[in-house]
Formats: sequence, C-alpha cells, structure tokens
Amino acid sequence: MALIFSKCTAASINSLARESTIFFFPVGPIEDHGPHLPIVLDILEAEAVAVKTAEQIEKVQPGWTSVVMPALPLGIDSNTTHLSISVRPHVLRDWLVDSCRHLSRLGFKYFVCFSGHLGPKQLTAIEDASRLLRGTLMLRWIKKAMGKTSPVLISASSALVDRKTVKASPTWPDPEEHGGERDTSIALAISPELVSENYLELKEQRKNRSKSSRLWQRCRGKLSGYWGVPASAKRDLGIKLLSDQVDFVTPKILSVLSGSNPER
Repeated sequence: MALIFSKCTAASINSLARESTIFFFPVGPIEDHGPHLPIVLDILEAEAVAVKTAEQIEKVQPGWTSVVMPALPLGIDSNTTHLSISVRPHVLRDWLVDSCRHLSRLGFKYFVCFSGHLGPKQLTAIEDASRLLRGTLMLRWIKKAMGKTSPVLISASSALVDRKTVKASPTWPDPEEHGGERDTSIALAISPELVSENYLELKEQRKNRSKSSRLWQRCRGKLSGYWGVPASAKRDLGIKLLSDQVDFVTPKILSVLSGSNPER
C-alpha cells in the first residue's frame, strides 16, 4: 500500500530507505469540463493514476516504498479558457525542482510526476524540471567521481502522448474530445458522486472544425464547455483507461530505476 505523504509523520518519512523509495507528484489545471463534471477532474485523474502506479511499483518491485505527494492545482495548459486557473511555466517547474531537491537533501533519489493534462507546455515544464534536477553532464561526472548520484525526476505522463497528437497541435492543447465519453468515464471510475446525473441527458457537442476559430476563442478566453458524447460514458471504460495508463508507464519507470536515462 502506497504511503500518502500528507498523512505521514516526519519520523515515518525519515525511516524510509533512501535507495528504494520513490515519490509521486500529481498535478493538473483547474478548468471547465462541462456542466456535469468537476472542474478539478484533471487533478483527480493525475492523483488516481499516481496512486495506482505507486501501488503497482510496490507490487512488482518487492522492498520498494511508494509515497504519493499531495495533488496540486498546477497546470499551464488547459483545453478550455473561459473558466480555467493556470500558472506560468516556471511556477510548476520550480516547485518540482525545489520539492525534489529538498527531499534529495534527505537522501531520496527517485521522483515521478503525473499530469492530468497532456498539453505541450505542461509536459515541457515537467521535463525541464527533470533536466534541472539532474544537472549538467559535467556536474553528474563530478558527483559520480565523488560516489554520489543526481536525483531523478521522471515525467511519466510524457510517455502517454503519441506523435500523431504532437504533430496535430505542437504548441497548444487541441483534443478531439473534452468532457465527453472519455473524461466522463474517468470521472465515473474515480469519483462517481462528483458526476452530475444529467450527463445521460447531455447531447453530443461537436468540436468546431475550424482550427483558427478554436484558437481565436482560446486566445479571447471564450473557449468553454464540453465537446463529445458524455451520455456514452461507462464506469468500466474509465477503469480500463486508468489501468491502461498504469500498465503503459510502469515499465518505463522501472527502466529508469534500473539506470536508464529518464529523458528517453
């Protein structure tokens, strides 16, 4: 069972083995997902995937301990802009770097960040934090010569973005669905009590086919609501989607724990 950092005492954290403890940071933006879903859905998803992955790591790596950090509303990108709360890139990046550095001073080495939103700026900030934490190649050589190693931060969610998605919208998030079947299924799997019962009555909303119009709405802060088919959502689908994320990223995390480059 993964430890929840907010419920731990200082003594319990200090008792953890430094070489076999891994910390998970769930983050995401606050934004409109339609009239039926909570505005913190991205954060809830990041936390759910982080907890499930933490438990999976402990299962396949006997002797390892996973610690899940508090889920925080730190999102740079958002799919909608009318009702969204985001932060500047350096806020997310620096918070990750500072948090990991403070824990690394206690001797901990391994950190993973999950984002409930896969926007390009969001993932870039997390990846930048990873590079800053590791330091330059020269610094790593010096540490190695001194018998020390740099802490490692893995941007786990970066592995969930395929090339097709990056090519379609390399600079701003532009998903085919938002608040539709996929997101509603995820919410039903995580916290069904937070899903408004009227989702079954919501009609399909189609995405504006003009990319320039979508970008204009976005820049004006007018992009809102949902697009997709919320009424098609199923809890079982949400459970599968969460499990698929865990199954996909776990081997990649394990490879980094075995010495692979976290930036590959």
